[in-house]
Amino acid sequence: MSLHLDNETELNPTKNKLFTQPKGSIVLYYVGPDTVHLDGSTEFQVLTDRFQDDQIVYGLVRLQNKDDEGDIRNVFVKWFGSKIGADESELKKTHLFAASQFLQPFHGEVTVDNKSHFQEQTLWDLAFSTPPTTSHHLE
Repeated sequence: MSLHLDNETELNPTKNKLFTQPKGSIVLYYVGPDTVHLDGSTEFQVLTDRFQDDQIVYGLVRLQNKDDEGDIRNVFVKWFGSKIGADESELKKTHLFAASQFLQPFHGEVTVDNKSHFQEQTLWDLAFSTPPTTSHHLE
């Protein structure tokens, strides 16, 4: 089963807008069994507000290095809420590649299991204090 983006015509303009800014986020959330909707924003909170226990969310977060304004990192984020059943979780994991392709390019990725650990500062620390190609897991 492939993943579909219901507002695909907005993908490139939304990414282009994000990539002209020093920070921001793009969110993909499910609106059907194999369909996601794109929401672009400059607010980090828009992404974290989507982290609900019964939701699966993919996101792209753009961060600017506080010590070097020219150093900007894009991080792919995955959230599988705790109330997502094992069958649905396995099925949706087949969508990960497509979701990551929608949100390319990015320098690293973070899987979030505990939303209380997902703070902008934590993500910034992971993006800039470790090699940018590293995958991280926030439990």
